[in-house]
Amino acid sequence: MVEDSRRKATQSVYKPRNPRKTPLWRILNGHFGEFLSVYEDRFESRYGRLSAHVQKVVERYLRCGILEFGFARIRCEACGRELLLPLS
Repeated sequence: MVEDSRRKATQSVYKPRNPRKTPLWRILNGHFGEFLSVYEDRFESRYGRLSAHVQKVVERYLRCGILEFGFARIRCEACGRELLLPLS
């Protein structure tokens, strides 16, 4: 019975998300730099200064869940399998 539960646990597959494939990530990555470069001339008079917080949040979002920006190594003591979990 215990072996059955271990077998089921090892059969489940961890499927990490790929943030680079989401539409929001792709839009922000492809266009946020341009948005920042034109904001002052095109939008500031109507909407006011862009908060520095906005840029920080977008930059953090673009790094979230990507292995190159940090990860934790997780090891299953039962089976010895390891995986890398990207930091958020």
